[in-house]
Amino acid sequence: MKGYIFLLAATAAVMPAMASTPDFDQVINRLGSAGDYHSTASVNVQLPQGTEVTYDINMWSTVPAGNRHLAPCDYLIEWTLPTPDGEAKGFTAYSDGHLFRQTDTRLQEYHFEWDSIPFLLNDTRSGVQRNAQFTNLLPQFIAEDLTQIKNGDNWTYRFTPDTINNGKPAMVLTGRMIINDYIGKNVLYIFDPETCMPRHIEIENNPTQISEQLLVIKYGETSEEAAPALTEQQLAARYPSVFDHYRENNFSIETLRGKVLPGFSLPSLTGERYQRQKGDPMASPTVIAFIDPTVETVHQTVEAMRQAVDMNPRSTDLIFANITTDIDGAEEITGSPRRGEYMLMSARSLARDCGVTSYPTFIIVDTQGNVSDIIIGFSNSLATSLLEKLAIAQ
Repeated sequence: MKGYIFLLAATAAVMPAMASTPDFDQVINRLGSAGDYHSTASVNVQLPQGTEVTYDINMWSTVPAGNRHLAPCDYLIEWTLPTPDGEAKGFTAYSDGHLFRQTDTRLQEYHFEWDSIPFLLNDTRSGVQRNAQFTNLLPQFIAEDLTQIKNGDNWTYRFTPDTINNGKPAMVLTGRMIINDYIGKNVLYIFDPETCMPRHIEIENNPTQISEQLLVIKYGETSEEAAPALTEQQLAARYPSVFDHYRENNFSIETLRGKVLPGFSLPSLTGERYQRQKGDPMASPTVIAFIDPTVETVHQTVEAMRQAVDMNPRSTDLIFANITTDIDGAEEITGSPRRGEYMLMSARSLARDCGVTSYPTFIIVDTQGNVSDIIIGFSNSLATSLLEKLAIAQ
């Protein structure tokens, strides 16, 4: 693969210079200040043993309105890889200090407010949000890479602002990084002269070495399509199966304590809908129990909740949030509702919004609509625990 990049660049024919052609600094600025961006790409990875794989990429990025010290943009990157056993798929999403990364049957999540170390490491350039797979395809990250090439002592480069590539006007950058007299990397970037967005990238790592690797990136059409919403709730709605089955912990539900309960609208056993907006008050302190009829302790769970309400001197409401749609099964578990009880169905979406990943899970809500406390799992002391936590909820 040695020399492949520079041979390709040399095939371009130089055009007469145009006054309006951006210079290298302007290209960097246009890439770094890109607003809403969407494109597809084919990423071919070639290894010296002759093996290669090709990823199909669908990506969005947007410059956040708030703090940009952790990353130059918010982004969503979806990838697909054909394998002998079918397509492997995954995604990485970053926004405002929250990173979700799914590979096969694993969903990892990082939240700056809970643990800042993965985002910072030695510096923010080493953080998980900047080193996730394929982030170097996004224009805002490319701007940072080009700045390093322009200012780096180990780099030599050539920028050609007026040329032709594949019959189209183009801007071409070739660069080489040399460390201790060895070539560490060769790069080729081809940009659209009108938009300054990338059309083609080649990165040759460790040429002539046993760890040699060539990446050939061919971009599809680009647009200013806005990125999908990147909050945890909206990502869970976009990838419901991933969040239901591959999430690794209950960390999210624990952070709900002290915060406002999300709004929801769920059907009851009788067909009406129980609706509340985020921030709506509760008539009484309320226990929301997320229950799964397939869990063996579900009947003991219902009994313990009712015991806690009977022992509590204050009026208390119970919401049974059943994650299934089986009305007959729900009726068999809870029987006829008592005063202040609500039997709701199809609560899996609310469970995702609250970060619930195991059943039963109990959320105690005060009359202001704030989450007072949380209990995860069934125990023989559940009724006592609920009673103690309800005594605190106002």
